[in-house]
Amino acid sequence: MDIDSILPIVTSYFEGMTSEQWNLSKAGKPDVATITLLGEKLLEIVYLETQSTLKEHVSTDGPVSPKSVICSLGNTLPQIFAQALDVPDEVKLVSSEKLTRLIAKEIAECVNSVLSMSVDSGKETIPRITPPKRLQCLIQQAGQMIKGLMRDLKRECAPCESRKKVSQSSSSSRKTISEDRESLLSETSKTVQEIIKDEVSQFTKSSSDEISVSAYEQLESGSTLEMKKVADDVAEVIVDEIMMQNQVDLETAQSSPSLKKVCGRIKTCAAKQFAQASIGHLVERLNIKYFDSPDNPAFDQVLSRQSMQSVMSDVDALLPTVVGEIEQGQNVSQWIDVILSGETVELTNELKNIIINHIERMRPKTSSGPKRLSIMVLPPHAIISADILAMVWCFLGVMRWWLHTQAETLTSRVITHTLEKAVSEGSIDGASLPSDESQGSGSESEVTTSESTEEYSEEQEDGRKSLIRDNCYEAGFEDL
Repeated sequence: MDIDSILPIVTSYFEGMTSEQWNLSKAGKPDVATITLLGEKLLEIVYLETQSTLKEHVSTDGPVSPKSVICSLGNTLPQIFAQALDVPDEVKLVSSEKLTRLIAKEIAECVNSVLSMSVDSGKETIPRITPPKRLQCLIQQAGQMIKGLMRDLKRECAPCESRKKVSQSSSSSRKTISEDRESLLSETSKTVQEIIKDEVSQFTKSSSDEISVSAYEQLESGSTLEMKKVADDVAEVIVDEIMMQNQVDLETAQSSPSLKKVCGRIKTCAAKQFAQASIGHLVERLNIKYFDSPDNPAFDQVLSRQSMQSVMSDVDALLPTVVGEIEQGQNVSQWIDVILSGETVELTNELKNIIINHIERMRPKTSSGPKRLSIMVLPPHAIISADILAMVWCFLGVMRWWLHTQAETLTSRVITHTLEKAVSEGSIDGASLPSDESQGSGSESEVTTSESTEEYSEEQEDGRKSLIRDNCYEAGFEDL
């Protein structure tokens, strides 16, 4: 493992933390944005080591074994994390050994997936996307290792403020429903939009912090109309449910068929928001890497904004939101099903081409004349293409993990908090909702984890590896 290549990845993870996120990670209760970013960084490491192993591999050697990758990695990974945190690396942690084994297994399987492909020698090969449960176990063990290393830290951060809970309504409190349906629809739609934005921002705030103001505004404006359409549909179902019953037991309302029907719309909308923010973050990273924006005087800010608009327009067309009646919270967009399945070669290439087109639009044009120009020299096309492919691969791995582990609970929270707010504002009559402890908080991810992380059996079932440790599927790692 090349320390010089991996250390900047790990260092950037810690440097991007706020004081609040630092304290939560030290306590073993990182927020969802921190967990998501950790997953992204772990996939960057996996991809980098996969490419390194492929370069050194001789075709006559046969498949790569996890044991050989472990020998190559040695104890480097925990040493890199310790160096990034500036703590002694002599501390032996069980979690670091488990993380190394899991990383090695994933690298070996990625390498072998490439070796098994029958492709022309001149074409790029794409490793299979990391399964969400494998990524969750990587996140879990990395989190345990980080907590163990942080015990020796002298740096202390101010205690963070916990997320404020919405006040509960008394089950005996009864209020009448407003007869003004249009007013209730409007207010409920606004509430749904606010809650979706708040929930998705919990996952994307680390990415959003690195996006320029102009790029962030473009992301916001591009998604507002689509979100409003979804919010209007959700609001209509909720208001109809309220008006029909006149009095609503909120816990019962959450499981009503009419509300379940809109869960697919919410899930798709949230997934689209997450994808757009992640891709916007990816493009901004490339701008900084290749054009040193906005410090480089040769960087064209106007062209950058126009190009970002083109990127978001292309992404919007590639990841459409299907409008229509949704049955029982099923996924409604084909691209979501594609990512969930892991069969993403075509989608990977389409996203890669969209981003390559952005780089080409931003490439400095040669000109002649008496004026002195600042010149930006870009790497060869093959290097840029490989960089973009790595970023897209990591994005799709994180996106698949997010859809499997986070999307359903986010959807549930949107419905819950919308009803909860309606009760707290006196719009409807209802019983108290379950607390955030039972629903899950958007700011912290709390689960009980298992000591075992060897989650895959060797047997095949329906073309996929059967899963042994389902608890690794949960998000977060509270009991570290």
